[in-house]
Amino acid sequence: RDQPGVGPSVPSAPLSELVLSTDGVLDRAWVSRALALPRGASLMSLDLFQLRARLLASGQVRAAALTKSFPSTLAVSLNERSPVARLQVQDSQDDARTLLVARDGTVFEGANYDPKMIETLPWLAGLRLTRQGGAFQPITNMETVADLLAKAKLEAEHLYATWRSVSLEYLAKDNEIKVATR
Repeated sequence: RDQPGVGPSVPSAPLSELVLSTDGVLDRAWVSRALALPRGASLMSLDLFQLRARLLASGQVRAAALTKSFPSTLAVSLNERSPVARLQVQDSQDDARTLLVARDGTVFEGANYDPKMIETLPWLAGLRLTRQGGAFQPITNMETVADLLAKAKLEAEHLYATWRSVSLEYLAKDNEIKVATR
């Protein structure tokens, strides 16, 4: 029923298209899984703040903007983090898994990266990760490490290619970064 001063109500069509714009490697399939939209959901029923939080929870997504485009399109724009290093953690079943670390210290699983590119990243050592709310806290002083890694890769790629691990054990107290080579 129409209300006075308000235009006629329009039936809401089910979501029919997801349009993705990203500066990284995530694809529509990943976004669809992360959003976990119910089958037949209408554009009007979507809570964009909740959906944005789902995308950001991965850690790989630095910023996300979602826009409803009527009658039935959801546009998603992502700004992704790029990994500068990797680390290995033990999960609750004592299985080792590889995580990625971005320039800002964010630790994330990493999806859709070329495995060959990941293999070129040095391992991080000499640090203790802490969790808060199920997610790892960002690694402090990582920008200093990222600067070193970027400079080495740009100015001495032949040396950078031999770097096996970078230890942050002494960074906080002695301002030293130890590099182990192959």
